[in-house]
Amino acid sequence: RTSRMSPMWRGIAVAVANLALAETASTGLYRHSAFFSNAKAMRASLSPTDNQLAHAQETRGHNSAPPTRVALVGLGEIADSYLQNMHGTFREAFEVSAGVNPSEGKWSKLPEGARGYHSLEELLEADRDAVDAVVISMPTSKHHEAACAALEAGKHVLLEKPACTSREDLDDLYGLAEAKGCVLFVSMHGAYAPEVRWVRDNHHRYGAVVRAAAVYTDSYVREDGDLEPGTVSKLGSWFDSGLNALTALHTALPSAIELSQVCKCTDGHECVEDVAASADLRLGEAGNCVPACITTEWRVAEGADGRKGIAVYCERGVLRTCEATRTVTVDGEGTVFDAGDGGEEGILPDRYAGVLRDFRAALVGGPEGERALKDNTEAAQRVHYALLDRERVVCE
Repeated sequence: RTSRMSPMWRGIAVAVANLALAETASTGLYRHSAFFSNAKAMRASLSPTDNQLAHAQETRGHNSAPPTRVALVGLGEIADSYLQNMHGTFREAFEVSAGVNPSEGKWSKLPEGARGYHSLEELLEADRDAVDAVVISMPTSKHHEAACAALEAGKHVLLEKPACTSREDLDDLYGLAEAKGCVLFVSMHGAYAPEVRWVRDNHHRYGAVVRAAAVYTDSYVREDGDLEPGTVSKLGSWFDSGLNALTALHTALPSAIELSQVCKCTDGHECVEDVAASADLRLGEAGNCVPACITTEWRVAEGADGRKGIAVYCERGVLRTCEATRTVTVDGEGTVFDAGDGGEEGILPDRYAGVLRDFRAALVGGPEGERALKDNTEAAQRVHYALLDRERVVCE
């Protein structure tokens, strides 16, 4: 484990992280064919507000079914994005009938008529028949227990990422969902980032993919060396930021993920697994793989030029995404896609609109719903299996 970094070394670490996206492309081959409808291509160029309307329009076909009555388990910031969409463009698809939070002060977020409960157990005992599904956005360490309780009660589950802290727990939840005939849908909102989906839909125009990289940084370590409040519940940079990086890479280049090694650094912060990590992996099937690397870093000064994005190296160009601006640039061409910065609302409400659209489709069923559930399950398992592969972890 490394000792606490001085400001100079911290600056070097951040510089190294940001340079990871500019690594020289290695040899390799990955051919990903994609054919997309005009509707999807048009939606990719819409503004955030119009994107939400597009999601709602796609959901309109499912609104002939009664609205899904949901309980929000956890009423923190993530719940705000769900509530915004459920009160707005998805008001005909979802009805918030209950909320769960130990602090009664949070209950004021709930719409009129929705009841507040201190725990999920209290809700299930007092008013089990009032909800069809639960949306779980609690600290990750509590996900497995809460999801098990909901599934045992016959409730569908929309589970915030990361879904679990171990592969065994994740497999347990999928097995229980199948046994109970319930939908388990993991809310991997990064899969709905418009700039990443643009790369997925258009990278073939630049030839075969030969390499990929991702850098995800956050300012969770303060200047005085302490962690920001609430950071401990995120467990570590690999677990939190690494999952976002894996999700982005898998969305842009959907394929199997084989983790080679994860190197973690605690920098003296023993209350989390790491504050920085670097990983080597391969995307694709045997004999047709792309080498990739991921860098996560929490020691970025607040207000500094941090980075969240991926780089896809193709034969005829390098495509780079930026989460903050929701743009894609290509070396030598400049900006080739711009979805806008999301305005005052930020990027999350638009992403959660996509999550809710597909969750509703999975609940209603039919070919579209089956495809949405299959795609989500495959992506969640691939990403989490790589994330939770403890055998590949090396600590410094």
